[in-house]
Amino acid sequence: MLTQMQSNYVRKMVFNANHVTDTLFCQDNLKFSKKLRKAPVLPNRNDDIILIYDSTVFGSAKEGAVFYPELVVSKDILESPKKIEYQNISEISLKINKDSVKLIAKDIFDNEHELWGEVGFKNKNAILISNGIIEMINFFSGCDFSTLTLDMLTSVKGAVQTANSSAKNMRIAPQSNNVQANISASSQRPVAPPVQKTPSFIFPRNGKKVFLCFEEKNRNLAILLGNTLRMQNVICFIEPMVTRGSEDRILRGLFGCSTFVILYSPDITEDRRCNIKIRKTFEKGVDTVVLLNKNDVLSAEFRARPYPVITYQNNILECCYQLIPYLQRKIMEG
Repeated sequence: MLTQMQSNYVRKMVFNANHVTDTLFCQDNLKFSKKLRKAPVLPNRNDDIILIYDSTVFGSAKEGAVFYPELVVSKDILESPKKIEYQNISEISLKINKDSVKLIAKDIFDNEHELWGEVGFKNKNAILISNGIIEMINFFSGCDFSTLTLDMLTSVKGAVQTANSSAKNMRIAPQSNNVQANISASSQRPVAPPVQKTPSFIFPRNGKKVFLCFEEKNRNLAILLGNTLRMQNVICFIEPMVTRGSEDRILRGLFGCSTFVILYSPDITEDRRCNIKIRKTFEKGVDTVVLLNKNDVLSAEFRARPYPVITYQNNILECCYQLIPYLQRKIMEG
């Protein structure tokens, strides 16, 4: 069940969107119960639905997307429903063709999930709707996907260009001759780039999986580190902000990872969920590495365990220059 604050947020977003589209439906909409009949919903989760996107011509909602607090289920025509958790989205892009627009979420395996789309739409309105959905995902998940701007659409005669947001900068790369523009929003906060050279090693798509363990107050640091590792094709698991009875699922994901990375803070063991994961991984002998700010001191409990420690001064990204070679060695060994 959504809280009053969450319901008000979605209601306001849909109200603003309904000035230019009639494809989005929240629980207050009179047509919402009708859309539920054929929409790709999860069983016994109707009260948790944030938003329904109906991509059908006749309004049945059997194709489109259903948004929940921690994930979205999308379904294209003649395809089975696909589910993606917000934390596993590596990129959100707006694809603009001659006669249609599509907001696409790409997961860490490069599978595409349509979040919203419409035929015969103006670019300005498309960015308005897209930003509303991106901000809604950020609001519920704690992710930090950047919003889109109209000036990111840079076209030249005979070709259209695409803008991709990376951890370092905004780069413009020419697209192929098909008439399409992609505007990508990656989950990054602007930071001063490290002076060291980025590691050149690129992990294979089926490379090592990393589980990031952190206190909630360090979520932004964890997201930044996770997205930087994902740019090197390191598959990262970042625990969602809202977990509805999902502790067992998180522990299963934990034991499916090959390396457990602890973003250390002095009181991390006082966090119940962190303490459970740290204890379980130690008992199971999961490969573990600790990231330590030089201003902090390891507790006696951590010093007593044979954890490799990687230190950084101010910027968390400094850890990548030791963490990535460490993971590379583990790939070679495993």
